[in-house]
Amino acid sequence: MKQRILLLSMPNYTVGFYKGMRVPSLGLSSLSGNLDASFLERVIIADLLMVQHNIKNYIIKLLKRFHPHILGLTCMSFQYETAVQIAKIVKQFKKEIVIVFGGYHPTLAYGLISESKEKKYIDYLVRCEGEVAFNRLIKALSNNDDVTKISNLSFKEKGNFVHNPRQTILDLENIKLPDRSSRITKHYSIFGKKADVVETSRGCTMSCDFCCMPQMYGRTFRKYPIERVIEDIKLASQNGVKALFFIDDNIFVDPAHLEELCEQIIKNGLNHIDYTIQASVAGIARDPKLIE
Repeated sequence: MKQRILLLSMPNYTVGFYKGMRVPSLGLSSLSGNLDASFLERVIIADLLMVQHNIKNYIIKLLKRFHPHILGLTCMSFQYETAVQIAKIVKQFKKEIVIVFGGYHPTLAYGLISESKEKKYIDYLVRCEGEVAFNRLIKALSNNDDVTKISNLSFKEKGNFVHNPRQTILDLENIKLPDRSSRITKHYSIFGKKADVVETSRGCTMSCDFCCMPQMYGRTFRKYPIERVIEDIKLASQNGVKALFFIDDNIFVDPAHLEELCEQIIKNGLNHIDYTIQASVAGIARDPKLIE
């Protein structure tokens, strides 16, 4: 059976971030872009950050309009309670809808979730990187196949979660471009300019106490090919964006890669866009040329 899939990011935000940036979840767009189309009827992505008010009514309207078979929710730790409340709403609306949690909190706290009272609202957890695991889950659900061999997946057996082993980190060259066409929420912005998000790398080799990256990927750093990044920027710019946020965990880990990217942005006439990054002070200080 072909699946109708609804993917939601949470409405919760940090105040300072929300004032300047209201950007979509690239993780959900990447999940959608890496699904096997032969198992899909439709995918819908809604960033609830852009909704904010009357969330319950908005979700009920989505359920009535799209009739999803599968609901995917991504959340950080401070968003987890909201995700649980949404899952509860959906199960009360129609208990047969399969609910999948993913993102940072399910990755780092899957043990706590599997022992919690609210686990009754959650059918699966996708831990760590989700592009391969979520696609394999959709295929298995479509064909009524076994899920016990899907790496990074937690599934239920007699009401209790079973956690499949983690897979090795993904080769970024095998990850397809994100699917922005399935978004139904609009008006993303960075400091008032129409915006989107792009990824040039994943991971960070630093070991900061406050950061969860070592638990997500280990102290690793992987880069997308420059050609792939430029293609993604061009696709995003076709939608009229004036600002892009590079959501890399630490884009300055490899200054040579970043310098080459900057040169290609200029060469391809994409320097009319405002670019925002997040990076360590140490990385910036290491290569003053890039700042210039």
